[in-house]
This record gives sequence, structure tokens and C-alpha cells, in this order.
Amino acid sequence: RPTANHLPVERYVPPEDFARYRAWGLEMGFLEVVAGPLVRSSYRAERVFARNNAGL
Repeated sequence: RPTANHLPVERYVPPEDFARYRAWGLEMGFLEVVAGPLVRSSYRAERVFARNNAGL
């Protein structure tokens, strides 16, 4: 961990879990889901918006 002020990692999430999170999001009706260990909320947001909201 970077410093003593940061919490230790309890477990690492395997890639299969991220694939499952993506599938669940799509099943819930989201037009796009990007799931991964380093993905943040704005990850590829412009590209996803352009592809899914072309008519707006």
C-alpha cells in the first residue's frame, strides 16, 4: 500500500468477476458497462456517450 494511511487490500477481484459485473449491468438495461480494476466513472465516457446518444 502507498502509505500507512491507506487501507490494505483485502482481496483482488479476478477478471471473471468484472465480466460478470458488466453482464449484470447490461441485463439491468444500461446501454454500456465498462468494468475493470482501473476503470473510473468517466472512463471512455465521451466515446460511450457519442455512440449511445447520437440523437440527442
